[in-house]
Amino acid sequence: MDFNQIEKEYEYFYAPKFNILVDGESIFKFKRPAEIFSVTVNNSLDNADDFSFSVNNPIEVEANKRDFPYLRDGVFEVGKEIKILMGYKDHKSLETVLTGLITAVDITFPANGISQLTVRGYDYSHKMMKEKRSENYGSSEQQVTFSDIVRRINSDQGYQLDLSGVTNTREQHRQIKQEQESDYDFIKKKLAERISYEFFVQQDKLFFRPPANDQTSFITSLSWGKSLISFSPQVNIANQVSAVEVRHWDPASQQPIVGRANAGDEQGRDRQGSSGAERVRQSQGETVQYIWRPINSQEEAENLARSILNKISEGLVKGSGECLGIPKIMPGMNIELTGLGKKFSKVYYIEKTIHSVSSSGYKTTFHVKENMI
Repeated sequence: MDFNQIEKEYEYFYAPKFNILVDGESIFKFKRPAEIFSVTVNNSLDNADDFSFSVNNPIEVEANKRDFPYLRDGVFEVGKEIKILMGYKDHKSLETVLTGLITAVDITFPANGISQLTVRGYDYSHKMMKEKRSENYGSSEQQVTFSDIVRRINSDQGYQLDLSGVTNTREQHRQIKQEQESDYDFIKKKLAERISYEFFVQQDKLFFRPPANDQTSFITSLSWGKSLISFSPQVNIANQVSAVEVRHWDPASQQPIVGRANAGDEQGRDRQGSSGAERVRQSQGETVQYIWRPINSQEEAENLARSILNKISEGLVKGSGECLGIPKIMPGMNIELTGLGKKFSKVYYIEKTIHSVSSSGYKTTFHVKENMI
């Protein structure tokens, strides 16, 4: 989306607003509207999204007695559902940046000044991180795909997440074991990372899909000195390797199963640049990472090797930037940054965002990655 369109949509960023719904009801409609002076939401591809907001002077004095009406009346009770929306000018046009649960309430009684109440919590993926359990998926009679397993976990465990973000996988498996792992770790590490997929939850929607590598599609374009307030990139080859080799011994055939991914096999983004593997090979020669992992086929070994090389290559370029608050900017999207010179003016992949509204206004901080430079 062109930045001029975003400017118009958000009323030229005039009068930042936010709204917080607790169990579906706006906190600004309560008997005693909350005096909230800061709201922060952290969204990430690699962790549960979290939030915090602070309430000034939450104490009510009546008949010489002090009390906390928000706690007494159960307004900010732990376990309640919460939805945080941000935007500009009109509450009706605000956009959701997090849906989740209240998990903690902190209160401070300072030596000087007014007391303060801070409410914290996580999105729904946090529920998937808590219980460690064991389960078998598939059998010789009924094989399953990874996407089948994701759907089954969502249904069996009662997460009730929207599954429209799940992309079907094709390879059939006789048996996949979940061994004393949380559902989150199992899906992320045993399923997604084996096939170069990404797994995350946004609002109430579960994503299990290939990364969005189409650089022709990006949420918006920001230009340094204009719409981009700041940007700090880093190029680092310290942890890059030229190849990844996955090995396992097949007891049936008495032969090794070997899968290898070399420089150039990475999922391409900016093909005009060089990957970390290519740069390491040019400067240091062959640097191979060997991994022993239980695998069942040559195809599985090659897929895993490519996935690991892709994951390593994403650390080549990292950066963080800041712009005026744009609630549409979220992890799992591409963003174009310009005005940064030939090397750094390009499309990046967003891995983390911080949306914050305070007395200083509404700002969005984003963290990006790129595997070519």
